[in-house]
Parts: sequence; C-alpha cells; structure tokens
Amino acid sequence: MGGVQVSGWEATATLNKADFGVNGPAMLGTMLSDDVAVTLNISANEKK
Repeated sequence: MGGVQVSGWEATATLNKADFGVNGPAMLGTMLSDDVAVTLNISANEKK
C-alpha cells in the first residue's frame, strides 16, 4: 500500500426505541419491533 497506514473498525448495537421515548405510528405499532439494530463501519487512511 505504499507505506500508508489504514485502520478500520466495526461496531454493532441494538437500541430499544422505548428507552428513548420514541414511538411509531399507532397503526404500525404491532408490526414494528421496539429494537433497532445499528451498525457502524469506519475506515481511515493516514493523510501524509
């Protein structure tokens, strides 16, 4: 890679909407889960 430093990270979490006071539309309440999956993919290259 020509001496360039490359770094990468991945993080996953599951958040419960109710913990943050977020409620969906009443008509969809029984069809949508309270759990929301969050995935972060981060990559970084050192700039010289």
